[in-house]
Amino acid sequence: MQAEELRDLARRAANVTGYRAILVLGSQAVHGALPDADLPSITTMSEEADLAVVNDLSGDTPHQIEAHFGMGSPYHQHFGVYADGISLTEVSLPLGWEGRVHTEQIADGLDANNPVTLMFPDIHDLCASKLTVAVTGGFGRRSDREFVSALVEAGLVDTELLNDRIAQLPDTVAIQVRHAARAVVQRFRRGPSSR
Repeated sequence: MQAEELRDLARRAANVTGYRAILVLGSQAVHGALPDADLPSITTMSEEADLAVVNDLSGDTPHQIEAHFGMGSPYHQHFGVYADGISLTEVSLPLGWEGRVHTEQIADGLDANNPVTLMFPDIHDLCASKLTVAVTGGFGRRSDREFVSALVEAGLVDTELLNDRIAQLPDTVAIQVRHAARAVVQRFRRGPSSR
């Protein structure tokens, strides 16, 4: 997925849900977390974007997003990319992540005076979250590990800071998961042959 495809998808999701701020999670968040970087190809190859609404009062926005833009939807069939609607209860981000988000305002053709705000977690927060999935055997665990590895190899993620963010994961993340995530980071430090 390219950055422009992500922007279009998020803008449409904002209009469908009625919320003007969309949080981009998953691998496609690299577009806003590292907007000027030369991104490794593995980080943008997914055709899926995970989108969430931070202040979802009804709890319905994940369903709305998937109904309009999910896998197999007319949008997916026409544009080749799709969205997964995510609830923030499904994601483990380090404490204080809200104060580190990167934001981008995008114009909305439907309402030029009311732009959509895209929110992207800091890259180290995103990678810490992805490693919790990678080490617990969640769906996509290998791709999450490869995603983080590629960013480390490209010099876009600092392993010491990543370890700090793993330590800041909420108490809902088991201590064994934190230890396993740190062990993965240690392997990244030793180089490709140890992975």
